[in-house]
Amino acid sequence: VLSGVASIPWRAEAAEKLILGKRLDAALAAKAAAAAVEQADPLEHNAAKLPLVYGVIEQSLTSFA
Repeated sequence: VLSGVASIPWRAEAAEKLILGKRLDAALAAKAAAAAVEQADPLEHNAAKLPLVYGVIEQSLTSFA
């Protein structure tokens, strides 16, 4: 669940489904991060946050690999 990126906590279900039951590595972390932000619909002045969210997710997942 991502908080601080939407008006309510946002569950990244596409990323969850992508990594569930798989061995986590850097490549899978990057794919999951991309999946997490793929459906994002930023407000007019918030589009710059998408790469930041992607980076935080990728870095967090990689730390668990």
